[in-house]
Amino acid sequence: MTNTTSYRLPVWLPNLVTILRIVAGVILFTEIFYDRKITGIRIGWFIGIALTDWVDGWLARKFNARTSWGQLLDPIADKVVLLGAFAYFCLSGDISFWFTILYFTREILQTIIRITSFANNKNGQTPTLFISKLKTALSYLYGMLLFVEQLYRVVPSATASFWVHTMLEVVIISLSYTGLVKPFIKRWNWNVGKN
Repeated sequence: MTNTTSYRLPVWLPNLVTILRIVAGVILFTEIFYDRKITGIRIGWFIGIALTDWVDGWLARKFNARTSWGQLLDPIADKVVLLGAFAYFCLSGDISFWFTILYFTREILQTIIRITSFANNKNGQTPTLFISKLKTALSYLYGMLLFVEQLYRVVPSATASFWVHTMLEVVIISLSYTGLVKPFIKRWNWNVGKN
């Protein structure tokens, strides 16, 4: 006869990881904006923050610790970190202005929609679309590339850098706005179908 012990993770632990990601992102970009330096330690810090995005989601799914607060805070944490990164790299001239404006506009609109939805239904959970998760993953990868480029200058030429950056920026913005409007199109089609 085997003795099995079931372990239940505290429901607040994934949310704590998310809050720590927000704090770590604010500290990281406060330091970067203060001295305008990218270092190996700061690249590692950014990678660690990106990994916690996966960790808190995994903990919540694995131990059934999903909450509506977690579903609100998780995307906000990503926005704090990624907007900090893209703001810095725009000011340093490493990414295009059009990309930064469109990215910031989308993230602000999405945050307003999420907070409004949460305020109207605190018990309801707003799932994140796969397309939005893909956008976030690509945004983190782009952020890592920008960190590495600025520290090590690994891109062989200005032309190669331009095309790699432009391609990533177009894909990220396309995913961003598709993810933003897709729920509204679905809801509109559903309402039209009912009438």
